[in-house]
Amino acid sequence: MKGIVNMESHTRFHPCLPKCKPAEAKKEILESKTILEKEFNLGINAISYPNGDYSEREIAYSKEAGYKCGLTVDFGFNSIKSDLFRLKRLCVNDADDINELIVKASGVWDFFKTLNGKRQKFGWTDNIVQ
Repeated sequence: MKGIVNMESHTRFHPCLPKCKPAEAKKEILESKTILEKEFNLGINAISYPNGDYSEREIAYSKEAGYKCGLTVDFGFNSIKSDLFRLKRLCVNDADDINELIVKASGVWDFFKTLNGKRQKFGWTDNIVQ
């Protein structure tokens, strides 16, 4: 598939990174990139934070590991001014049908989800394990 699909990193075991101890989070981020590059001869540039959960710590570890960008599931759209380690994308589940995909891609889903002004449950977090 690597001839037609751009493979990138998503950590080794898909943990909620901000809940990991620093050494574990760093290992997940670095070793995922290393394994994919060495064992599968892939050029890895991006990390997709598992469940969209990340903090400044994970961003720093990603930069240190040599990633060029990080993908979240934060609400909004990207622009030329977007932070490359906080790129927004759709959160699509395996069970979503075409109608849900259309609503999510339009931005309506996140608009209603955040209408109450509350931050979404996933994404940026200040609750980091030290």
